[in-house]
Amino acid sequence: MAYITNKEVAEKLGMSHSHMRLLIRQGEIQGIKIGRDWLIEDDSIDYKRKRKPKTKKEVLSKNIRS
Repeated sequence: MAYITNKEVAEKLGMSHSHMRLLIRQGEIQGIKIGRDWLIEDDSIDYKRKRKPKTKKEVLSKNIRS
């Protein structure tokens, strides 16, 4: 079983490393903590987001309306 660092997986999936830690704590992704670093199992990288990330256009249009 191979492990990848939290940072590498976060970049690969397009999310922050803090969100990855949240997913590990919630059991959505399998990982282990060694010292202060999280290592994530290769097999659990197939995680699918439940919603699409917002595009820059959507974020800007929301800020303009506020």
